[in-house]
Amino acid sequence: MLIAMPVWFVLILWSNAHPEFGENVEFVEWLPANARNVSYYKTYSWTAYEFDIDERSFRGWASRYELKEIADPQEIERYNYYSDFLEQRGDTRDSEWYKAYEAERKKYVAIVTHGLYDFERRGNGAGYHVVFHRLKQRAYFRCNPR
Repeated sequence: MLIAMPVWFVLILWSNAHPEFGENVEFVEWLPANARNVSYYKTYSWTAYEFDIDERSFRGWASRYELKEIADPQEIERYNYYSDFLEQRGDTRDSEWYKAYEAERKKYVAIVTHGLYDFERRGNGAGYHVVFHRLKQRAYFRCNPR
């Protein structure tokens, strides 16, 4: 146990410093065979991906979630949220910076008004958000373990 905890911690640090990243990949082995045009960012602490898929296949893939019809727009962080956006943000919180921040942030989120979703956020910050954009036939997924 004394050795396992430091090894686990080092592996987490390594994963976070060396994300798996892909953009517009034809397919990946860890998604359904008919998922196409996959973009992703995966580390231990934060994972997000999106892909094209038909609704029936999406429902099969997402069967472990309690999918609901979207009533209010769902805003979900995209795969490039951390890799591009957060590294570029400033520290100042003045109103001009905040306006620029919000304008830039909108480039890194998907806003979906027609489709399906499920969302869970636990007290420790862990959770997931899964969204299907019915008009684009595109799925979005984001999760973190803590």
